Order: sequence, then C-alpha cells, then structure tokens
Amino acid sequence: MQFGEPRPAIPEAIKRAVRQRYRFGCAACGLPVFDYDHIDKFSDVKVHEESNLILLCPNHHAAKTRGRLSDEMIRHYAKDPFNKERIFTSGYDIDKTQEIKIQIATNTLFWKPVSCDATCHVIWISGNDYFVLHRDDGWITFSILVTDIDGKILLSVNRGELQVATSAWDYEYVGSRLIIRDALRSLLVDLELSNDRVTLHAACFVSGGLGWKVADGWMHTIGAKGGMASIGGTAHIESTEAGMFGLTNDAVYRVYRRPSFCWHMSTTKLQPGYIWSENLDRLRQGDVYLVSLLQHWREQAHPRELSRDLEDVSRGFYFTNITTNEHWYGPAGSSCIIVHNISAFFGDIVRAFPDKNGFDIQAEAYVPAELVDKFRLSDFGKFVEPDKYASDRNIRLIIHAPKHGESDLHIKSNEIARLMERV
Repeated sequence: MQFGEPRPAIPEAIKRAVRQRYRFGCAACGLPVFDYDHIDKFSDVKVHEESNLILLCPNHHAAKTRGRLSDEMIRHYAKDPFNKERIFTSGYDIDKTQEIKIQIATNTLFWKPVSCDATCHVIWISGNDYFVLHRDDGWITFSILVTDIDGKILLSVNRGELQVATSAWDYEYVGSRLIIRDALRSLLVDLELSNDRVTLHAACFVSGGLGWKVADGWMHTIGAKGGMASIGGTAHIESTEAGMFGLTNDAVYRVYRRPSFCWHMSTTKLQPGYIWSENLDRLRQGDVYLVSLLQHWREQAHPRELSRDLEDVSRGFYFTNITTNEHWYGPAGSSCIIVHNISAFFGDIVRAFPDKNGFDIQAEAYVPAELVDKFRLSDFGKFVEPDKYASDRNIRLIIHAPKHGESDLHIKSNEIARLMERV
C-alpha cells in the first residue's frame, strides 16, 4: 500500500470472527458496545487479520489511542477477554428520556404516565413482563427480555441496562440497530434501540412455550389458541397500569393482577416442566437427588433450630421441584432442562426404588388445582393442590422414605435416563 492511500475496510467475515472471539464485548470490560482496533498498529502491518484485531468499548479505545492504556495490557486483554467465561456481557447503560415511542410491527405506542412512578406493560406473558416501560422520578426507562423460540434469553435490558447472551452466534449494535443472528442469513433479533425509541422488526418473547413473535411486519402468537395478526394502529396510553399485548395461561395462572391491555389473549395449554440442575449430564444418565425435607427446614430455620413438632413431621420426607414456567436465572452454576412429560418423570423416580431397600414409598405431587384431576390418574401416588398457594408455579414431588435416614436421597434409574434422551 502506498503512502496516502485510504485504509481498506475490514472484511465483514473477519469482523464477525472477531466479535465471536471476544464474545460480543470489549476485551477489557465486556461492554456490548465496541469498536474494532488493531493490536499491532495498522500502519506497521498494513493488513487486517483476525488475530491482530481486538474489540474495545469507546472508553478503552480512547484510552489506548491517547496512550493511557499500554500495549502490554492490550495484549493481556486479547489473550484473556472479559466475556470469555461469562453467560452475559457486561451491562451497557442506555440513557433515560422523558418521551418514548414504541413500534412493534405496524403497531405504535405512545405512553403518557399519569404519575411520577408508573409502569406500562408492553408485552406481558402469564404474569411476567417481557417488555415494560418504567417512569421513575419523572424519567422513563425500559426493560426487555428477548428470547429464541424455545424461551432462551438472548437479550436483556433491565431498566436501561443492556446485556447480551454470549452464546449467540453473532451480535451487532451499530448506530441504533441491534441484530442477533443464529446463522449467516438468519435473523433472530432485529431492533432499533435508543433511549427514546424502540422499534421491533424481528423478535420472540416466549415463556414456557407461550408467547409472541414479531416477524415480517406482523405480530404472531405462539402456543395460544388461534392467532393474532398485527392489523396496524396507534395506541395512546395514559394510565399507570396499562399495556399493549398480553397472553395468559389460564391453566396454570389463576390468581394474578392482569393489567388492562389493548390486546389480550388467553390459552389453556399446559406448559412443560423445567428442572434446574448443576449437572445435566448426570441427570441425563438417570441420576436424581432428592432434598431431605428435614435438612431443608434446618437450613431455613433461624437461628437454625427447629421445633420438635416440625422435626417429627418432616423426618423421612424428600422432595424435588419442577417449575411450570422457566426462571430467568437458575441457581448459581446450574443449567435448565425441559421435561415435557412431568407425570412420566415423577413416576420413573418412584419406580426406581427397589423393594429390597425396604423403602416405604408414599408419593405426593403438589400441582395447581386445575391439573389435579389430570394427574390423579397416575399409578405412583396422589396429587394435591398446595395449601394456600392457589397460584403456585412449582410442581413438587414429595416422597416418604422413613428408613433412609436424614441425608439427601440419591437414586439412579435407566428409565429416567431413557426419558431424558428424548428431551
């Protein structure tokens, strides 16, 4: 290259490879807003190579350019980028605003709060907000959870703090346009995102198989009876607890405070079950651990002492939980597995106890009231509704094995392993 020639643009394939290598964030701090920079100066190498490029947020890029960040430290960040072992990138703060416009397919929302502290539920599924506007002390921020079709979170904005899942195939946020792909020409998320405007061109909001999909200029329902297409229109909402699009699973959620919506749909589809486990490989091999109810109460008690009556009624009982609506984040170090046949899973656990161990197995599964009759036909125990928990989302299998002792109960079942192979 001769002196004075313009620097050629970095090829898109190389930029994508660099984004993937640094897990979509600044190598130094993990922010999902970044520039491309050369580790060795371009004026020296005169070529764009993936191994010589690094992602830096505007602050760290400026520090490097102005000589406040050493070459040695840049090389350290290149070898050990901030987001390498993280599930989500660091959080990038989107500024607040006093006015906001929301565009979802052909539908437009203008929100005018009636109080200094108010919310607007733009997209709401069975009691959970997936897109909500907040007004705090006169300023508006927003929260968004964008998922894939299976409900896995790809993008999170929490009161204006943006984070991106590092497991995505590709992510870009150029200007106000934010795009997430799962393949070269396959868009999962396509948003225009700024402090005073959010436009959804492509996105999913799914919870337990139920939700919304924005695509091709239309608003589609997922997992609901019937369907709703975006017919176009403008909503001017001035109330405090209003919203735009809502879906409710009436089979699972019976007691909730439903905001008033421009559009609302209900479904009676049963949601699948979700299990959080620290070791999915062992679960897939049929290894199941049930928690000692007595030990559980001892850990919960303060100052870690139980009454004799509570000890007596909890001794010999063991339990495992399945939630009918996936948590956004499970216990530290755990992952989630979906169980579509909860009854079969519970049944296999109970049948895994051989008679030779001398267990006196009595199984009870606690489920929401509407599902009691459906599950009552099970051949391994009885199902009852949790006392005083009419809207309980957890299904809890309780096993009475008085001859086991007090430690957690470990069983292994080839039937469970075969069941997990199909999950």
